[in-house]
Amino acid sequence: MTSTRAYRKALPVSDAIAEIRRCSGTRSDPDIVLAFFACQPKIVMPGDVSLPKGYEESFLALFRPRIV
Repeated sequence: MTSTRAYRKALPVSDAIAEIRRCSGTRSDPDIVLAFFACQPKIVMPGDVSLPKGYEESFLALFRPRIV
């Protein structure tokens, strides 16, 4: 929710947290939501987590079907 996607812009962290709380018991398992909020203070928001150039392509190649 906090990452920009092709189909929507990223939500601010506060909006994402509100959405998780709002959906507890419907779209989200309430026990998982409680666990998330229990460990939330330990969650680190990294800066730039860009993958090295070519990494994604080489990683995805591992899962492409091979013709034998």
